Amino acid sequence: MATNRNAVEGAKTWEGFFGNDFGQAADLRFATIERDGAGVISGEVLPDDPLMGSMAAFREVRDRMKAEGRPGAVFVHGFNNSWEDAVRAGLDLAEIYGMEVLVFTWPSDGVLNYREVKRRAILSVPAFDRLLEKLVFGLKGTTPETACGQRLSLIAHSMGNWILENFIRSDFFNNEFLIFDNVNMVAADVNNEGHVAWVDKIQARRDVNIFINEDDIALDISTAKIGEKQKARLGNFPRRLESKRAHYYNLTDALDRLGELAEHSHGYFKDRKIILEKLGDTLYQFSKIGVALSDGFTGQRIGGGHYHPGLNFYSL
Repeated sequence: MATNRNAVEGAKTWEGFFGNDFGQAADLRFATIERDGAGVISGEVLPDDPLMGSMAAFREVRDRMKAEGRPGAVFVHGFNNSWEDAVRAGLDLAEIYGMEVLVFTWPSDGVLNYREVKRRAILSVPAFDRLLEKLVFGLKGTTPETACGQRLSLIAHSMGNWILENFIRSDFFNNEFLIFDNVNMVAADVNNEGHVAWVDKIQARRDVNIFINEDDIALDISTAKIGEKQKARLGNFPRRLESKRAHYYNLTDALDRLGELAEHSHGYFKDRKIILEKLGDTLYQFSKIGVALSDGFTGQRIGGGHYHPGLNFYSL
């Protein structure tokens, strides 16, 4: 876990490690979190020191990825996620997709004013930039001997993509996405209009994947927010998909076939009832949606799907 949230001194359990406000300016703190076989979550806040904190955490994850052959992912969550929400999301993603997950969690909760949360996302850009700088040396390694040798991807959900957009448009941006095999934008709560200008600057090692659900109810609500700058959202608008860099995946029909709850889902990427198909009492396999998301999230090329040349997206 990496965060620019305020650390809570004296917290006795993991639920209280960090609050819903900012830490010191551009501050970035780290914590290790794990969940055992019985579902019990535990963890610790690492010292606010590069050698004992972030570098130690990255070294541990890097060695585990190398030893177990597991891909890794950086996950950036969206609107109104608490510290506890972010922890559980990271653990769920790691379990579902079989990968190491580093969560960048920012203070998107504590206020329900949408514009204020968007402002908080913009203020989180410097901390996100610091995280990427640390990732280059800490997780990928600097020599063949220390490199983890595994795929690494970025997953941004909902308003987490607003952090990406503002980072890319800022003076901080310096092609840092070259450390990622894939960049995945899920249910992106950013304007569809004008997205090509910044999406085409992303230089991932393999693919940029944008996932769309036209019936995403949360993005319908977001689109309706007052303000001339608030327009059709990239994560649910299937027009003007004109990026030369990105692959667009329209999951609408596939979600519709799973029923009303899936049809309007905003968090489909971590919903086991959508991602997994039951084969027996304890045996599961990925659904078509799950296969596409898994390939994207674990740094592989997404296969299959039906391409619609007139609209420039793939459907499942």
